[in-house]
Amino acid sequence: MHKPVLYVCICLLTSLANPLKAQDSSSVLNKLLSFPDKVFAGIDRQSTCIEEQLTHRTTKLLNRLERQEEQFKRKLWKTDSLKFNELLQVKNLTRQWD
Repeated sequence: MHKPVLYVCICLLTSLANPLKAQDSSSVLNKLLSFPDKVFAGIDRQSTCIEEQLTHRTTKLLNRLERQEEQFKRKLWKTDSLKFNELLQVKNLTRQWD
């Protein structure tokens, strides 16, 4: 009499375990399928961060070069105003061509 009850219990346990395995395999499959999305999202975040850093450094460099140019103009004006005026004329001519 105990054998049929034991057999029914084993059948119930194995039938309950099968859907759980199926869910686990589908979750593993979902993880595998979502892996490329996660990788590309990480790469996108990194590239955005690098682009922001590059923009910041470029802006900083251009501002520094502009300050140096202004300092050079002031020094040139103090030492040789004729050369300074000549430089401005050449600069204005090149801007007309741009």
